[in-house]
Amino acid sequence: MTNENANAKAKEPRSLSEILADAEATETWAQQMNQQINEKLEQHVQDLLVRIKILKTRRHDPNRSDEIKQTFEEAIKLEESNDLKRVAMWEYVSYLEEQGDCETAIPLAERFFAYIELNGDKSQIADAANMLGGLYYVTENSSKQAQQKFIQANGIYEQLVAENPSVSYQAKLARTCYDLGTLYADYGDSHHMDFAKQELLRAKRIYEQLVAENQSTYLIDLAKACYCLGIVYACTNCPELANEEFCRSRDLFEQDSKIHRFIKFR
Repeated sequence: MTNENANAKAKEPRSLSEILADAEATETWAQQMNQQINEKLEQHVQDLLVRIKILKTRRHDPNRSDEIKQTFEEAIKLEESNDLKRVAMWEYVSYLEEQGDCETAIPLAERFFAYIELNGDKSQIADAANMLGGLYYVTENSSKQAQQKFIQANGIYEQLVAENPSVSYQAKLARTCYDLGTLYADYGDSHHMDFAKQELLRAKRIYEQLVAENQSTYLIDLAKACYCLGIVYACTNCPELANEEFCRSRDLFEQDSKIHRFIKFR
């Protein structure tokens, strides 16, 4: 083939199918590269979380808390700037909650909730709403916000239990019923006390079912539900019902203590 023929062939217009095939190949390559980059970044986040676990064991290190905070912030910056899953953010909110630092935890939990509402499944949204509700609950003048989040989580857990009545979803539903019940009881007026009684009775019934399946795990939760229900009855002039719940709560606490002493010394 002469140079003129070769040049003529090279200048022949490409078909639409060839152009589309090349574009598709380029897009596939770009997706693969992005996936590889994200996997490396996610692994880096996991490495930072492992470092945090190690830092938590260094209890006598005076710089431990600062290093944990800095490492969490580095991991969260990686997640947000690269649109990764917010694994470190969720763990940092949990850590701050354990430390009792609600002031720092709440804005971070709100950011996590905004993200998970758009990117998470129903279970993750409910978990995030419940955690945010719990943080609001222990913060002064945030009871209405706590109520909204607990109600949102409660509604989703109800849907999940209807779809799949697993022990995990039932336990989470019982917990939000308990949290709502105690929150309503804190208002102190008769209107909210009726709601408190309703939610605590729901929590009690669910925990009774769970205790029948796994006594050692949920006995203490049933005891707490009975105790709070006793307080509500006492505040609404039902002394006999209050005494009944208090006595049952006492018996359950004692039973739980015996079970765990037995497990400890086996």
